[in-house]
Amino acid sequence: MAPSDAAWPPDASGESGLTQLLMTEVMKLQKKVQDLTALLSSKDDFIKELRVKDSLLRTHQERVQRLKEQCEAGGRELKRCKEENYDLALRLARLSEEKGTALMRSRDLQLEVDRLRHSLMKAEDDCKVERKHTLKLRHAMEQRPSQELLWELQQEKALLQARVQELEASVQEGKLDRNSPYIQVLEEDWRQALRDHQEQANTIFSLRKDLRQGEALRNRCMEEREMFELQCLALRKDSKMYKDRIEAVLQQMEEVAIERDQAMASREELHTQCARSLQEKDELRKRVRELSEKADELQLQLFQCESRLLAAEGRLKQQQLDTLTLSSDLEDSSPRNSQELSLPLDVEEDAQLSDRGGLAEGESQEQPFAAPQKVWLSLTPHVRPPGSCSPRWASVTNLQEGGVSTRAAGGDPRSLLWVLGWSVWNMKWSPYLLGHSSKNGGLGGWGSHRRTPHFWSTQRELGLLVHGTGVPQPKGHLGCVLARAQAGG
Repeated sequence: MAPSDAAWPPDASGESGLTQLLMTEVMKLQKKVQDLTALLSSKDDFIKELRVKDSLLRTHQERVQRLKEQCEAGGRELKRCKEENYDLALRLARLSEEKGTALMRSRDLQLEVDRLRHSLMKAEDDCKVERKHTLKLRHAMEQRPSQELLWELQQEKALLQARVQELEASVQEGKLDRNSPYIQVLEEDWRQALRDHQEQANTIFSLRKDLRQGEALRNRCMEEREMFELQCLALRKDSKMYKDRIEAVLQQMEEVAIERDQAMASREELHTQCARSLQEKDELRKRVRELSEKADELQLQLFQCESRLLAAEGRLKQQQLDTLTLSSDLEDSSPRNSQELSLPLDVEEDAQLSDRGGLAEGESQEQPFAAPQKVWLSLTPHVRPPGSCSPRWASVTNLQEGGVSTRAAGGDPRSLLWVLGWSVWNMKWSPYLLGHSSKNGGLGGWGSHRRTPHFWSTQRELGLLVHGTGVPQPKGHLGCVLARAQAGG
């Protein structure tokens, strides 16, 4: 049952002013939301650029850290190689000292063996000399006269002494007849024979003396010969010993030369292998550097592509905002059109693209607001937008009394602007949609119709809608109306 005319006095001018004020405030809020959305988009692009730069910096930091780890690993490997080289050098020096000590001991033993050999040869020579002297004494002992020969010589000596005595006795007896000429001739012959015998004895004595001297000279020559032979033999032995020693030294020198050649060949081989390893290492480093540069170029290209993609997304969002603003202006300029209102096909496609971007951004939690959603406004009470079963679509308000069904994304201020606009239009034209005409009838009786309970219910729903979606509370007369609507009219 409708209230009386006294309870609801007509106020056409106030309602028109309220409607215009609401529309003005809605347009201001829409413009402010657009500015904030553009600023938010620019901030999001700046944040994405900073994230791209941060990812590039992290990539470089990871690369630097990896290079540091490789450098530390190479330093540890170099230190280990140096320690191994030092241990090998110590071991080589120790082995060289042991080898030198063994060589000196071998030389000392060789010298001792040569000295003993020389002593042995000298002992053999002395033994030979003594053996020769022993043979001479034995020969001399063998040449000594026997006892029988000595006895015969003694008997002959005794006979000769007896004859000498007889001759002396006969000489003494013949001294008496010394004056006879026969005796004188005999004496003269005797003296002559004596002189001849004396000369022969002297000659024999001189010959015997010469013979003894010759024998002594021969013996001395024989001794000197034997001494020279012994010296020659010793020199031969010494020369043989020195020859053997020189041959041993030459053999050792040949072995040392062979070892030196082998060491030089192994050193050259190691130098060649080291040079080859260094060349391969340089080639690998060059290849790694080229691959790193190529990876950096690809990373930069990827970042450039991401930057272009972000710029394209920003442009797409700006176009979407412009399109939404244009659509809002068009719908606000023709609120009396009772046909079904919907977004154009290109706006729907842009909204779908922004919806997909909003999904990605919602998953990464980068933006405080979701991307713009589709707004379906329909004047028929039973038309549902496509995909309304999705959980991302929430029924904000359903004005069944005025025949307006509004569905927008929860928490989107730009969709809220559509709801506010259609709510204001509903407050203005709801009496005619419900069939409550004025006294004059038709649409011309707007100035004389009363404020019905549906008008205040619409205001209440508008206040609840603004309060529930988190839009800033407007100030002035519109703020008073919304506060009054929230308080229950």
